[in-house]
Amino acid sequence: MPKLAIVPKQQQPEPEISSRSYDHIQPGEYTGFCRSVKTYFDSHWRRWVCQSQWDIVDDSRMNTLAQITKFFNLGEAKTPKATSRRSNYWRAW
Repeated sequence: MPKLAIVPKQQQPEPEISSRSYDHIQPGEYTGFCRSVKTYFDSHWRRWVCQSQWDIVDDSRMNTLAQITKFFNLGEAKTPKATSRRSNYWRAW
């Protein structure tokens, strides 16, 4: 009967994983400017999403305190809809 040899598993380098760390700010009222908006269908969650990116500025409006991203759910229909007046989208609007 042939003997089986135990071959050591080769060490593979750990994959380098990186992600953008998002800015966090304390809850409250701030002055901000929306710098971009994108509406897309998220195939993983099977829903339409409105993504808006904001620059939060200080009182002089010259210095950016944080850059934040806000996501709004626009439903699961064939086209994006924000028909409910109770939705987060309408509250923010």
